[in-house]
Amino acid sequence: MAEYPGVLWDSTEWGVSEPRSGSLMYSDNGLKFYAGWFISTAVKHSGVYSIGLFPGGCYDVDYGCLSQTTSISVYMYAPKNGSMRMMLVDPDSGSVVAYADTASEKEWEQVTLSVTTQKKVYILRMMHMGQTLQVQDEPIYGYWDDLV
Repeated sequence: MAEYPGVLWDSTEWGVSEPRSGSLMYSDNGLKFYAGWFISTAVKHSGVYSIGLFPGGCYDVDYGCLSQTTSISVYMYAPKNGSMRMMLVDPDSGSVVAYADTASEKEWEQVTLSVTTQKKVYILRMMHMGQTLQVQDEPIYGYWDDLV
């Protein structure tokens, strides 16, 4: 497995978790991303980089699982009056298997899913759920980092 600065994601026992859809220019394997995201060096949980999301933006990762109870953890940072969501999507049906939201604002929070999975590659989606009220001079972006 290639090593990535900032440790944005990690491998699983069964396979390798890779971003799904632009290109990350400093990567060594042409990683792909969805719209509504950016690379941040200003707000990060650890390492050098984190992924920032615009309100309504999402970032999908292929996440390989075994037939067992799987625990998936990521650090998320929600803006003031905003929330972030991590959800596991079944690629065959498109249905949401499980999801978890942030409970705090303006601080890093570990968000964890514990779910019984089949042996296949799921879609792990990080989403910025928007803000209930935009506050002047407050950042609108949400962030995620350190996927395990």
